Amino acid sequence: MIDRRAFVFALGTCVAYPSVFASYPKEWTNEAESALKDYVHGLVSQPYLKELFNGTLSKASFNYYLEQNVFYLKVYARSLSLLASKFSTEEEIRFFSHHSSVTIDLISYSRETYQRINQKEMSVLAKPEKTVLDYVNFEAAHCAFSDLSVAASAMYPCFWVYWQIGMEYRKMKRATENNPYSDWLAGYSETAYDEQVKKFGRILNRLAANSSPATRKEMLAAFVSGCGYEKSFFEACYKVR
Repeated sequence: MIDRRAFVFALGTCVAYPSVFASYPKEWTNEAESALKDYVHGLVSQPYLKELFNGTLSKASFNYYLEQNVFYLKVYARSLSLLASKFSTEEEIRFFSHHSSVTIDLISYSRETYQRINQKEMSVLAKPEKTVLDYVNFEAAHCAFSDLSVAASAMYPCFWVYWQIGMEYRKMKRATENNPYSDWLAGYSETAYDEQVKKFGRILNRLAANSSPATRKEMLAAFVSGCGYEKSFFEACYKVR
């Protein structure tokens, strides 16, 4: 079984190379986050995450999330690998290839979490949720056909949204000590994850700095759309009670 701390440690072992991960202008990530200034409050205020945070979320909803998440992560790992192949520097290729591998580990961790909670193995998903299917198709299409900077922006929401969730969970950790989902949440609230998201952001800032205004707008549109899919995913899972 994959230990959560070992998983977080693996995130921290992705080597940062100064030539790529130096401090680039932050205008694009600031612009992107400004465009979603009310997003995080709306995200963590929705029933799924509120109940996940306080431990009252139904097991059926969480099980459904885990099942759908396994499907999502399988495709996301492939899209990350494709994205990695489009970069020209070893540093960035290594960053995205590493996270493709980590995503595969998360698939195993999702299955193990399901087994721990339900005392049985997760069955093969019969049908993906439409929102999840639309989301993975959106990411895969961008990675296959879009400008590199736009493709990377489409893949950023998965990193960024769970970072936001983790930071919110840190604020209320003392009030959720008996939460049956605390182990799952803790994986996103570890500070080791912060730097990985920031590294991704620095890559996007570098790409944006070398892009036209029109491409920067496309980057922003891809990021905002991806965040919309993330929110819709949680909403769909909450409907399963």
